[in-house]
Amino acid sequence: MVAASFDWDEDRNRESQRKYGVSFEVAQWAFADAKRVIAEDASHRQSEKRYYCFGQVGSGILTVRFTYRGGIIRIIGAGYWRRGKKIYERQGSLHKRAIGHRARCGGFPSPVTMLRKSSVEFFKAEAKKYPTSYQAMIRRLLDLYAAEFSKAPSTGPRGRR
Repeated sequence: MVAASFDWDEDRNRESQRKYGVSFEVAQWAFADAKRVIAEDASHRQSEKRYYCFGQVGSGILTVRFTYRGGIIRIIGAGYWRRGKKIYERQGSLHKRAIGHRARCGGFPSPVTMLRKSSVEFFKAEAKKYPTSYQAMIRRLLDLYAAEFSKAPSTGPRGRR
């Protein structure tokens, strides 16, 4: 795993400590949880995409709001919130049942399955050959896979469904 780099606004860090009792130095540890959940912030409509990381830190589930800037994770906010814990727990049980499941959890899309860097680079290179994004290619591949393997088994000797 590649080590992540973090950044934040120090004023927001102090505000988070004052309001929620969580420093951004501690918030970084949510990303180290092997069971962490990453979800896009669908309510954020600005040009810069925002995300949530739900991960266990100590005895609680920490919710961290962040964005990517130049390959660096910029933390925007953090706290121990019930909604984040519910999403974390729900995604843990969904992941056990179905990889690529597109259920919505508490208003957030389900997280992107964590892929190896080499896999992402492959899809990025392929996407440049076509008028599409690499995320759309991955989504389409997973949708086709799920459609193929979720078909009902044949019910008769002639393979009718």
